[in-house]
Amino acid sequence: MIAQPVPAELTAKLLGNRVAVSPIVTVEPRRRKFHKPITLTIPVPQAANKGMINQYSGDAPTLRLLCSITGVHS
Repeated sequence: MIAQPVPAELTAKLLGNRVAVSPIVTVEPRRRKFHKPITLTIPVPQAANKGMINQYSGDAPTLRLLCSITGVHS
């Protein structure tokens, strides 16, 4: 498993204070296939200190999980 942090300054510069981002997590079975299901627990990103802007004012923040599953068959 590899976790690559995303700098808050970069996120703020690209997206403003509308989002908070968790580290990018990569899971690879280097030489073997996964033979059993795995479970990952990733903490929800914390809002910026200055507060986040939500386009749905008054609503709870939303969470989006981006996931890519690829397989190589040999």
